Amino acid sequence: MKRPQYVFRPQISIPDHRRAWTLLQQIPPNQRKDFLVRAILAEEQRDAFKQILREVIREELARGVVIQDLAKPTAGKEVPKQTLDFLASLCD
Repeated sequence: MKRPQYVFRPQISIPDHRRAWTLLQQIPPNQRKDFLVRAILAEEQRDAFKQILREVIREELARGVVIQDLAKPTAGKEVPKQTLDFLASLCD
């Protein structure tokens, strides 16, 4: 049985192809096959992760979960009432 082959011929005029080719050239020749296998499997895992994440977000939004805004002012930044009273007394 013949081994399957795939020929990679990037179009250097396309920026993504040019970048991929540059990165592939940096890999030692005897490691390129393993690099491509890992890259293909990583892409598949990334797609699966994105799908799971989308499902979780949909479920949370369907339950009406609200995320609180983290940019609320803290109590330490409020002007104390005594200070406001003092400033008001200066205006009289």
